[in-house]
Amino acid sequence: MKLIERIVQRPERNVGRGDFATRLLATFVLGALVVTVMPQANVEFPMIKISLLAATEVGLITLMLGLFLDTKTHYAGLQMFLGSLAMFWLARRQLPWAAAAVGVAIIAVGIINLVTRRSRFNQVFNLSSIREVIESTP
Repeated sequence: MKLIERIVQRPERNVGRGDFATRLLATFVLGALVVTVMPQANVEFPMIKISLLAATEVGLITLMLGLFLDTKTHYAGLQMFLGSLAMFWLARRQLPWAAAAVGVAIIAVGIINLVTRRSRFNQVFNLSSIREVIESTP
């Protein structure tokens, strides 16, 4: 029951410092990937494939850093890993506009988290990278 309450409740400010920087970087990387996937960019599929898979790998490494080293980079890792993997899957199926739409949707969620500095993901998993919140937790 507590998990559902944490999902429904409006999150407090819980995005700061290193978490903010990695989310910002992940948003910029996904923005570059969206531009690369669009048909007007005239980028060949092997280059799209390499760039999306490289971003997937970086996202996975960022996620592992968050899980094992307690660096609070979970969301940025998931954002890059799942976003670029979904874009790759759609681009491989000859759906570049759908891939770009998925990328833009993930970027929009990332920008909302950056502007408000509130993340429902952090709230559900009881994470915070804001110094005042960390210092006040027992």
